[in-house]
Amino acid sequence: ALSGYLVQFGPSYPIFAAAGFSAASIVATAVLLPPSPAVQAEGHQWDWRAYTGPLRDRMVASRFFQFFLSQFAISTFFSGFALFAERRFTHGGLAFGTREVGYTFAYLGLVGIVFQGALGPLVKRAGESRLVQSGFGLAACSFALLVRAQGLVGVATAMTLFAVGTAVLRPNLTGLISQRTARHQQGVMLGLMQSLQSLAQIVAPMAGGALIEGRWLREWALVGGVACVVGFFAAAGRR
Repeated sequence: ALSGYLVQFGPSYPIFAAAGFSAASIVATAVLLPPSPAVQAEGHQWDWRAYTGPLRDRMVASRFFQFFLSQFAISTFFSGFALFAERRFTHGGLAFGTREVGYTFAYLGLVGIVFQGALGPLVKRAGESRLVQSGFGLAACSFALLVRAQGLVGVATAMTLFAVGTAVLRPNLTGLISQRTARHQQGVMLGLMQSLQSLAQIVAPMAGGALIEGRWLREWALVGGVACVVGFFAAAGRR
């Protein structure tokens, strides 16, 4: 939302604002956070077989695959939506620009905040596995709607489905993986998840950017939607 407001003064203003917030976070980290106490080793000797063992668990391997698919779909959306919207949507007779995209992302964040406030009771009622499957399904629907959306109502509907769907994926997949991982191995598992996220953030922008550059807008949405559909069926088979 702040970027959408600041861009009226010039395209560099959101960039300087981001740099200012980044600098402020460095200062706050140095000044406000206490030093971390030394952690005593628990006597575990490093053995790569002990850390790759959980990956031989088919359930854990499936959850890692689902996590990669979720991050691929999310990276596809966030890296390509601005270019997609510029070519696909108009507002006030003009193509979607930085202001409209900024406010769209602000709406995504607002919906995510509201929905995650209710995530705890939903987990108790439906369980992580069912929520993961539902999240993939909603995200797939959002990509399908983006192709046919008309006007702000259509865009808002697609964004709502995407925000709700993706809000449940990372926390619930993280919880499912940690539940099947020994305590001393959870740091390694979280590191592997971060690596998969980084890999998705490399591959998705390259593929999505190439598709949008060629004006294959439906194909761009199809790539993200297919990843979600595959994740949906993978989650359905791992309850």
